[in-house]
Amino acid sequence: MGTVIDTSVWSVADIPRGGLRLLNEVERGFKHSTLKRVAEYSGVSQQSLIESLGLNRSTYNRRASVGRLNQDESDRLYRFTEVLSSAIELFEGDKLAAKNWLQSPVKGLGDRAPIDLIKTQAGSEMVLRLIGRLEDGVFT
Repeated sequence: MGTVIDTSVWSVADIPRGGLRLLNEVERGFKHSTLKRVAEYSGVSQQSLIESLGLNRSTYNRRASVGRLNQDESDRLYRFTEVLSSAIELFEGDKLAAKNWLQSPVKGLGDRAPIDLIKTQAGSEMVLRLIGRLEDGVFT
């Protein structure tokens, strides 16, 4: 029997899926390289991801020199990763379809792109609720 390799965004980006380890990592701040790995995995440009997290280029460059994101930025990156993972599931593993959906205006989100809503917990929850409704076949 072969070894099963986990190629989920959680594994590739080395982000704990939940529990105290996740909480500790968010509080400490994700490594700078985590953002790069999430961007590469998602197919979203690094610049788009940086902007969706509410960072400007100079702040991002400072984080790169320190090697870590701060707690709030790490929390936003976690939320993006959670939304990304759910979108990939919605599109049955099709990362390109998930990426395109995340970056396109969605009627159920007031014609806003899901990626633009992850800066806040409320926005992230709206996107996740919509994904849940779509998975259940509710399109309104």
